[in-house]
Amino acid sequence: RSHGGATAAARVPVLVSVTPVNEFTPVCPNGATFTVLETAFGSAVGRVAGTDRDYPRDSLEYSLEQGPGPTQPFAIDTRTGEIRVVGPLNPQQQKSYRLTVRLTDTHNDLDPAKRRSCLCDVAVRLQPTLDQAPVCSPEVQELRITAGLGGRQPVT
Repeated sequence: RSHGGATAAARVPVLVSVTPVNEFTPVCPNGATFTVLETAFGSAVGRVAGTDRDYPRDSLEYSLEQGPGPTQPFAIDTRTGEIRVVGPLNPQQQKSYRLTVRLTDTHNDLDPAKRRSCLCDVAVRLQPTLDQAPVCSPEVQELRITAGLGGRQPVT
């Protein structure tokens, strides 16, 4: 009401609740191809860097569609997406591996049934280690190295 041209105002506290809604599906990285030495047991292969546009951004969980075993000597860190060699690689039978990584978003919706996921193809190529001994060319070479005081010492 106004009394003689004066306007009455009141401050009212308002509580706004923002609930997360999962709107976007995670996205795979482009061209996830890694190369690892065929003797690389226990070492890191590389990291699958998926993305998710929902808030909080990139809160993803990583898993391999096929668990570790004789045909799948790899494991993935569920939080970081880092792939490691956890089993023996058999370069005689297999020169490369195709892995299917599932990206699942987390913490993006109050309802866990609304989690979204996608599948990413990852290629792991084995790099051969050199089994043969190095070959010197030429096999024998004779040089003369002059010492500081003018003395000579043959080296083969």
